[in-house]
Amino acid sequence: MSIEKAKETLRNTGAGWVNRRDAVVELAETAARVMEVLTEFTEDADTDVRLAVTRALDELKSAAAPPVESKSYPSLGEMARALEKRGSRTVSQQGNRFAIEIQLDGGRTQTVYLQPHERRDGTKLLRVFTFCGAPTEDAHPWALRANMKLTQSAVALHKLDGEEMFVVTRTFLDGEASPRELKAAVKEIAFYGDYIEKRLTGLDDF
Repeated sequence: MSIEKAKETLRNTGAGWVNRRDAVVELAETAARVMEVLTEFTEDADTDVRLAVTRALDELKSAAAPPVESKSYPSLGEMARALEKRGSRTVSQQGNRFAIEIQLDGGRTQTVYLQPHERRDGTKLLRVFTFCGAPTEDAHPWALRANMKLTQSAVALHKLDGEEMFVVTRTFLDGEASPRELKAAVKEIAFYGDYIEKRLTGLDDF
């Protein structure tokens, strides 16, 4: 039975309780199988696949979970500190934002920032971003093409000390980033931020 067929059976109150019960059982078995298959690939060697699997699992679990009152969300500081890992991720606070220095392959590092932001319309956001370097004219086309490959973030422009810089960034609505989703975004932003920095300058300044 397909998902749509099971849905039609459930909606049809005249289908009989046995058929409607069986539709529920089949839907539950399908959902469990989907979770089982996705879980098999949480440690996939491909970064994009691994991040997509993490996001899909978070969305499925979020859809199944009861609504959570905003007061139960961990604070930004708590989520930032939860990302700390000896030897690979160091967290420090800089005013109202947190900096996560991430150790990458080849002895390189990349710092990702978690910073609250309020738009002019009053919407509260959480910005997650890393600097990559000053853009060059020929870099814009491949930077935009890179956005098609990213699953947790995007390439954008942001100012550092008054100078335009490429950043890899993701924005969440305040209170809506789960710790697991935030971790996936931070890891992708660090990886691709460092890649773009190396392509732009070959340096390791950020």
